[in-house]
Amino acid sequence: HDINSQHADGTIQELLIYTSDKSGTEQTSIESNIGDYFTQNTPLLDTYSGAAAAYSLRKLRTAYTGSAIRVRRASDNAESDIGFNVFGELSTVELAAFCGSSDGFVKTWYSQVGTGVDATQTTTGNQPKIYDSVTGVVTATNQKPSVKGGGSSVHLLTQAANKDFSSGYTWFTTFENVGFNSHMFHLGDYNTQNSFGLRSVGTGTNAEHETNNLIVSPLTDVGSGPFIESVLFDGASNADLYISSSTFQRSGSNTVGTLAQDLNAKISLLTAMSSGVPRTGTLGYLQELIIWDSDQSANRTNIETNINTFYSIY
Repeated sequence: HDINSQHADGTIQELLIYTSDKSGTEQTSIESNIGDYFTQNTPLLDTYSGAAAAYSLRKLRTAYTGSAIRVRRASDNAESDIGFNVFGELSTVELAAFCGSSDGFVKTWYSQVGTGVDATQTTTGNQPKIYDSVTGVVTATNQKPSVKGGGSSVHLLTQAANKDFSSGYTWFTTFENVGFNSHMFHLGDYNTQNSFGLRSVGTGTNAEHETNNLIVSPLTDVGSGPFIESVLFDGASNADLYISSSTFQRSGSNTVGTLAQDLNAKISLLTAMSSGVPRTGTLGYLQELIIWDSDQSANRTNIETNINTFYSIY
């Protein structure tokens, strides 16, 4: 509209007008809602495709039409798939409506890529928590929905050994520790050379990447998180570990040995593996885990930026 020969030279996407003062917490909530919608990036895996498995409480791929998780309601053991809202985030409204005044636990965390890599737990006592009957949706420090481990027996596990990582691999994960000797995830057999995983040692103070029973770990206390951890292995002898974009290498060296050939690994979330069986669990929070069966070093910085923009970790 032209007023006194002045007009806007630009574009507009939304205009909201209220007849009352919305300052304070209401203003913050409205701005957050608008920002969440209009600053959405293209889903991560639309740009960086080829992942072997991808577990997240946000939508990572436009073509993915499935749900995020399958949840069991503790009060009657009823189950329901919980999907994503219009912002591409876990539908917490749907989750709260299903759980009501009951705790809710994750039976299945669906992988948004791959076949046969959904992570499942059919034993009710071993399922990680996603909803609390008193406090509502489980969240980590960053206030984003999170799957929470609950001790040594809690884990989610793929049902078949079906991924070969012998030519190199990359993983990106968000996690936060609240307990001792916590394992975020593991692949393969912990007690053999065919193994790699993430372990945080102490009371959430250090992070280690284990490959072939050798370790790439921070030289300093990195705190309990939350973190973005990135591990990249070139398929030969070199691995790099990054904690929220800062690189750490054990004793100044990133040589970890050669991964045994033909590693067809099961994927175990929130725990380590021992001879194909979950070994020890975590008392931490897990929000996203993406695994490539290739070295993504060239894309690392951009992928970390995408993850951090959504999760506000560092």
